[in-house]
Amino acid sequence: MLLKIAGQEVEFSGSDTDDYFKSLQTHANSFDDLIQLASRVPADAVIFDVGANIGVSAAIMALVKPAARIFAFEPSPANIGFLRQNTARFPNVTVVEAAASHKPGTLHFHMSDYGAGSHVVTENHITLGMPVVDVPAIRLDDYANEHALRPALIKLDVEGHEPEVLAGAGRILSEERPFVHMEFNTWTLNAYAGHSPAAFAQALWHAFDVEVHNNPKPNSLTFLHDHFVKDHCFADLIMKPKAGVPMPTYEEMSFSPAAREAISAARQLPR
Repeated sequence: MLLKIAGQEVEFSGSDTDDYFKSLQTHANSFDDLIQLASRVPADAVIFDVGANIGVSAAIMALVKPAARIFAFEPSPANIGFLRQNTARFPNVTVVEAAASHKPGTLHFHMSDYGAGSHVVTENHITLGMPVVDVPAIRLDDYANEHALRPALIKLDVEGHEPEVLAGAGRILSEERPFVHMEFNTWTLNAYAGHSPAAFAQALWHAFDVEVHNNPKPNSLTFLHDHFVKDHCFADLIMKPKAGVPMPTYEEMSFSPAAREAISAARQLPR
């Protein structure tokens, strides 16, 4: 498929039976705000593309920032071959075959028939017993430390696993304060991972300066109202960690204050 991205035509490969691939140009057209955000980081920036899928966002950023070093993280065995093929022409893209999470190990990954719909499966998933494959999981902090990387931009789209990814990048977020371009999808956060979207939004607004739909200073309550009522539970956020504010923990991004209090009390009960 010939795709028009960042003002150029690029040949892309994918599965002809995948609806995501069939509508790839539409998806590529939705990255205008990512293109604008990439223009705000240095020419030689380190960029983490987390949830790279088959490579559209990585290719866009490689075209916009040809001197940048882009690390494309993708765990899906079905997507990884296409990702490598579609980014092979860009020498500044490194493919990392792993899921990013809050702790290293192994995750259960659902191989959806819809390429963009593949996702991590937890005990909180709305559908239990679905077929999964095991994929390696790493923390972004560990990867950055191991390779001496200082990311200036993190693009994040992981179908409801966003709290885990951010929790595993606490040092990067606190010390490097990169821009974060992140999908906020209420359905995937709650139905796939069991997270509280309200708790997640409140934690993000406390620790980050957040932009939504070109609105430079939305508040979390307005965002949540518009998110549910107008945006069909989907929005892209542009975030910048606030200086001097501790990054939220995994629990703070996943559970309401009342739930965290109950969990804490339960942990203190004698066994």
